[in-house]
Parts: sequence; structure tokens; C-alpha cells
Amino acid sequence: MSVSSVSRYCSLKPWHVIVSWLVILGVAVACFAGFHGQTTNAIEIPGTPTTQVSDELIAHFPDASGTWGTIVFTTDNGAPFTTDQNHSIAAAMKKLEDIDGVAQVVDPFTAQATLDAASTEVAEGKQTFEQLAQLTPQQRAAMGIPPMTPEQIAAAKASLDDGQQLVDAAEHASTVSADQNAALGMVRFSEQSLDLPEGLRNQVMDTISDAHLSGIEVNYSTEIARAVPQLMGVSEVIGLVVAGLILLVMFASFLTAGLPLVAALTGVGVGISGAMAFSSLVEMNTITPILGLMLGLAVGIDYSLFIVNRHRTMYADGMELHDSIAKAGATSGRAVVFAGSTVMIALLALNLTGIPFLGIMGSVGAASILTAVLVAITLTPALLGLLGSKVLGKNIRKAHLDTSENPTMSHPMSTRRAVLSVVASLGALALLAIPATDVRLGLPDGSYEPEGSTANIAYQQISRHFSDGDNAPLMLIAHLPQAVDDNELATYSAQAAIAHQLMDTPDIRAVVPVALSPDRTRIAFKVTPKEGPNAQSTIDLVHRLRDQSPVSITASSGDLGRVDLAVAGNTSASIDVSEKLADSLPVYLAVVVGLSLIIMGIVFRSLLIPVIASAGFIASLVATLGVLVAVFQWGWGADLFQLTTLGPIPSFLPTVMIGILFGLAMDYQLFLTTGMREALDEGQSPYQAVASGRTTAARVVIAAAAIMVSVFAGFIFNDSATIKALGMALAVGIAIDAYLIRLILIPALLHLTGKAAWWPSKTTKNA
Repeated sequence: MSVSSVSRYCSLKPWHVIVSWLVILGVAVACFAGFHGQTTNAIEIPGTPTTQVSDELIAHFPDASGTWGTIVFTTDNGAPFTTDQNHSIAAAMKKLEDIDGVAQVVDPFTAQATLDAASTEVAEGKQTFEQLAQLTPQQRAAMGIPPMTPEQIAAAKASLDDGQQLVDAAEHASTVSADQNAALGMVRFSEQSLDLPEGLRNQVMDTISDAHLSGIEVNYSTEIARAVPQLMGVSEVIGLVVAGLILLVMFASFLTAGLPLVAALTGVGVGISGAMAFSSLVEMNTITPILGLMLGLAVGIDYSLFIVNRHRTMYADGMELHDSIAKAGATSGRAVVFAGSTVMIALLALNLTGIPFLGIMGSVGAASILTAVLVAITLTPALLGLLGSKVLGKNIRKAHLDTSENPTMSHPMSTRRAVLSVVASLGALALLAIPATDVRLGLPDGSYEPEGSTANIAYQQISRHFSDGDNAPLMLIAHLPQAVDDNELATYSAQAAIAHQLMDTPDIRAVVPVALSPDRTRIAFKVTPKEGPNAQSTIDLVHRLRDQSPVSITASSGDLGRVDLAVAGNTSASIDVSEKLADSLPVYLAVVVGLSLIIMGIVFRSLLIPVIASAGFIASLVATLGVLVAVFQWGWGADLFQLTTLGPIPSFLPTVMIGILFGLAMDYQLFLTTGMREALDEGQSPYQAVASGRTTAARVVIAAAAIMVSVFAGFIFNDSATIKALGMALAVGIAIDAYLIRLILIPALLHLTGKAAWWPSKTTKNA
């Protein structure tokens, strides 16, 4: 059945269609209510170096593996903790041990006392050793001190040196701040996951809250209290209202302006509810439904707009109601199907990256697009049939309508104007793209959490009272070629030698041994970098530790041989994921651009047009990335966009941008070039056809892009920095591509290339 037939049937049986969609919406909402699961904030990719080391931790360090979370205690008045407050915190931490799923609890004051005691013990030992060394054999005998052989003296000195090395390495590894008004309680969960069950996290927070710690403020790291982005807030609603106002200005009718909104909201309700019903079966990132919402709203409004606008034009020209709706389906409806298919293919191609969360994100986005297409070609014609003549608006005159949907003869632009347009467009794109040369990719850390959230406050307090590096701890496993001798001195010696070797590595702040494997062939260390999780120095440190492995180490007890070093922890996991995403980017871009060349080559029967259109897409992509860098890394307009933290661009964003912006760019290219092709086929010269096609598409493309920009821009003011970046990427990308690339640069380039742009298809003899 053709789109025209579907449109005619829906216009003739509007209530059948409306009721059907209401039933579908009800079923989708019911499935969501009954089967939805918990979304995850974690972004994990199997097979990364960190994943492999984490598996090694589970296998060889059963008493040290799992996920660590931090509880930050600070005094309300900034004064040092009192003795009663110390005891209250210790008692509250003790209660956490009773929670099923909590494997270990570290009281900050006990841990700090242990570190201080070790330092004192070594200092006293060295002082005693130096005093004994000054005594004569007779004095030692008189004091009852047995004589020591030179070997025993050397062993004692080596042991003290080992102790000093461990103390030096752990000097900055504190759990209580120097001013005694902040403390870090550590909780190890038995589950090895970047996203712990919500019930377990809430139980930990409730237990601490129930302790009623007087005069103490408590905050939690992202492992315990990561915020879930809000799906729809005030700014998003404002964006939707702006889209409605654009429709009202365009159609001069409340009923007609409301029709695309109703269609889009219906599609979003079905698409998002249906997708979220599967969240209990597949691990779905919290960004995924928000992306589906963005696309569903923007695309849903635009696709319905195209059909409504075409129908109004033909209906106002005197065509019979149902014939006009059928014709709109045959023209704009078919274009919507083709455009939607292009976007869906681009989003589904995210599965080719081999990265699970991106594949799911792309699949949910494609499902939202599919729903928007189905709603546009069924519910929109049904509503048009129901409205009848009301779609034209009260007392509207035919002159107020755009009757240029069919190609009309337009005067071609001058060559001088075309050259100026190309130069100006390329110059603007180049300026926008300059910041992209400084792009850094990374995954959101605690500083990206909404301002005022407990996770954000915890991150800031750790940086303020301890160091940035304490927000980016690494777990390092040293794998020895042979087991350490089964005695305390040998273990002490091996730990000291490895810690000393690590402290010679640039950008390490502290090293503390945390565990020895049962077979005594592996030693685990907590390594604290000098800077935060997304700092370039921390990224370089992870690579440096891996690249220098294996390293030859000699301990006081003997040669340890060549020791393999492996790095794990949330920080290294984020680094690995970011690099995996960056590595997949060129392949995905090549797939998308190749798809663009093939599709447009077939549709427009041209070799040059696909090349120009794809080059324009790449240019808009780089320019958009430049804007993101200027705002989110350099801080341009930070106050305007309510940014509290500057940092790298979310590492998954460029890949998602490619998929979405490619599909939407091809939509606009399709509407633009289709008009040109029709004008060319009707006998206009290539130069006239370019002008006619641009005139035909301009009004609809301008309105459609404005609607998309307003919807996406609404998400820029979301509390989540990640959602801000996604909203800005799509809003800026659409604006650049639609207005600068499709309506200015592409027509100018096609004018300059003339008949060659349409080769190898035949042009008219007027060419």
C-alpha cells in the first residue's frame, strides 16, 4: 500500500486512526509501568584493559575486589571534629557493615590513625637504631642488648629504610584533612559495577542519615549518589512552547499549529514508553530516553509540519479535501518516509561500533524516529481529515499561503553573489571550527553532576580539603614473576620497593599497598594521581604505567625480577572507554559518509551533489564541535548557559552527533535538492533550477530547522552538564547545517558548478 493510499484511508476514517493510536499509547504506557527497569549512569565497554584487570582483581583479590564509594564528612562550622563527632561517625560507619551488599567499611579516623602510627613507628625505629649505633659493645652489653652481626645490622637498617619508603609514598594519602574538619569514609561494595543497585545505594545513605550526626554535613561520591537527569523540565517545556509559536506564526491558526505538536507528543509517548519497557531486559543509559525524547519531539513536529504545509497549499488552491491529503502523502509523506529511513539507518549504524551502550542508544533513537514517521503518515492525515476546512484558519486569504511548493521559475543568483556566499560561508565555518583543534574527550565525573547535588558537593569538598587526585584513585596490580617469601619482612620489602619505584613516576601523589594475593604473586596498590580524573596528566599517567610494564625492581630482600603493572579503577575505566569511543569514530564517520554518497547518488542521479552535500555535513560537524569546545572547555558563555564546571566534551557525543546530524542534514538536503531536480526535469536550466529549488524549500526548511533548534535548545539549560552538551550539539549543529550549509553554501556551490553538478544525468537543452 502506498503512502498516498494510507493517507487517504486515514483521512476518511479519522476516528479509527485516532482511537488506534490512543490504544497503542495506552499499551505502551502500561508496558512501561509494568516492565521498566533501572537505567544506568555507567558507561562500560567489555574487553578494555581496565575490565581485564578488574577480572584479575576478582580472581586473585576476593577480599579487596568490588566497587568503592566515598562518604565525605565535614563540620558545619569549619572547626575540627570533636571527639564526640569522631565517635559518632565511627558508629555510623560501623552500621554500614550490616547492609547486605557492603563488603568492607573503612572508618576515616581509624585509617588515619593507622597511617600516623606507621609514620611514628618508623621515625622512632630510626631514632632508636641511630642511638644504638653510637653505643660501644660494652655499653650495649651493660644495657642487656645482645650483640648483632653485621648482617643483622644491615637487615635492620634495610627494614627501616623500607618502612621510610612506604611512609614517604603514603605521605599524602590521608583520610582526614590537615585542618581536621573533613574526613573520607570508604565503603567497598561486593558488586563489581560502575552503577550499583539503587536500593543498595539508598540503604547506605539512609543508614548514615538515620545516625543524625550533629554538626556534620554528609555528602556522597557518584558511586553512591549519582543524580539521574530530569527527563522534562521547565527549559524543555519552554523550548516546546517556542516551537509552538513558530508553528502559529507559520500557519496563523491555533488548531493547525497544534496539530504537529499533538502528533509529536503522541509519537514520543509511544516511542519512549515502549523503549523504556525494555530497560529491565537490557542495560540502558540514562541519556538514552532523553535522546529519544529530543529526537521524537523535534522530528515528530517537523515531519508532521511538512505534510500539513503541503496539504494546506493544495487545499487552498481548490483541491478536494481527501485528494489533497492523499497528494500530500504521495509527495511530502513519501519524503518523510525516505528522510526518516535515512535517519534510522544512521542511528542503527551505531551498532556497528561494537560498543553496546551506543548501539542501544542508536536503536532507541531509531525507534523514536520510526514512531514519528508512522504517526506523521497516519495520525496527521487523520487529524487533517477531521479538521477539514478549519486547517486553513479563520478568514485566512489564499495570498497568505505559500503556494510555491511546486517549482516556479526564479531568477538565478549572479556568479559574484555565489562566490561571495561560498567565501563568506567557508570563512564562518573556519572560524567556528578553530576551537575544535583543542578538543578533549572524556566521561563525566562528579564535577559534572548538577550544582548543589550531593555528588557534586562531595567532589568539590574532596578537591578542596584533600586534592584533585583524591577524586581519581587508581588501583594498580603488581604481578611478580615469583611468589614473595612467606614472611612479613619479605612482604614489607617488596611493597616498599614497588611503591618507591612508582613514586618516581611523574604525576603520582601517593601510593599505598592495600592487599597481597593468597598465592603471594600479586600486590595491589592504591595510587593517587596529582590531578583529577579528566586531567591530561592523569590520562598520561595511566598510559605511562602501562607502557613501562614490565619494570625491573630490586628490593632490600632481593631481586624481584621484571614486575608487570596493570591499572584498574573507575578513572582508568573512563579513560579506556573514551579512547575506545575515539577509535570507533573514524570508522563510523566513514560508514555514514559512504551511506550518504550512495543514497544521494541514487536519488539525485548525480556524482557531484553527494560529494558536496557530504562535505557540507562534515564541515558543519567540525564547526559544531568547535562551538562545544569554546563553551564547555574554554568557558565562553559559561554564565549564560549556567555551566559550573569546565571540562572535556563527553566522549560519546561526537559519535552520536554524527548519527543524528547526518540524518537530519540529509532531510534538509533532500527537500532542497528535490525541488531543484523537479525544476530541472520541467525544463529549467541548472542555474534557474538551483534558485527555484531553494525558493521552494526555503520557507519550510527555515521553519523546520527553527523548530528543531528550539526543541534541542531547551535541553541546554538542563541541570546535567552532559544533557547540556547534547542539547547544544544538536541545536547548534542543526542551525549551522540548515541555515549556513543547506540554504547558503550548497546552492552557491551548485550554481558555480552548473551542469556538472547533475552529471551523469541528463539536463535540459536550455542548460
